[in-house]
Amino acid sequence: MPSFVYVLTNPAMPGIAKIGYSDQEDLNVRIGQLYTTGVPVPFEVAYAARVENARKVEDALHTAFGPQRVNPQREFFRIDPEQAIVILRLFAVEDTTVAAEVRPPEVAPEEVAARDRMRGRRPNLDFEQLGIPVGATLKYTKDNNATVTVTGSKKVRCGDDEMSLSAATQIVTGYEGAPAPALYWTYEGRLLREIYLEYHDEP
Repeated sequence: MPSFVYVLTNPAMPGIAKIGYSDQEDLNVRIGQLYTTGVPVPFEVAYAARVENARKVEDALHTAFGPQRVNPQREFFRIDPEQAIVILRLFAVEDTTVAAEVRPPEVAPEEVAARDRMRGRRPNLDFEQLGIPVGATLKYTKDNNATVTVTGSKKVRCGDDEMSLSAATQIVTGYEGAPAPALYWTYEGRLLREIYLEYHDEP
């Protein structure tokens, strides 16, 4: 069965990417293991994918970026993560980045929040956090007949498939890239962005 190769970043280590692989079924377990007492905030998944022969793919990436390796005994490289991601995508059997964005069980929510504050970014959209329950219907702002159903804290069902709200937004809007989903959906008549900003006390 294909294993994972991942590219991780950490705001406490600006300009550095970690490239590694894992045979574990749940990549989040591995990410949780990497968050030790010597690391101030949790790692963040820049990209993760299932690949055939993960060890060889990892070795190829390590060789390609050998001159930028910070320490020959560690998997850290002084590169832009996108440099590794564009190569890794060529080997990908399945993009598992979204699944790997789920918080590892060993990492507390406040620790993830600390990482996001260090990065200077807003927390990801979390339905449970915003008081939107599983089973809730979200309506597309430009066509109330286009809906998705919330299936988890960061998942919705669009048609017959479960996915992130970003992926569902791309399908419904036809836009490529990563549109900001909170601008395209409402819950009980309120725009998701309005609910999000209200929760996070932002004007």
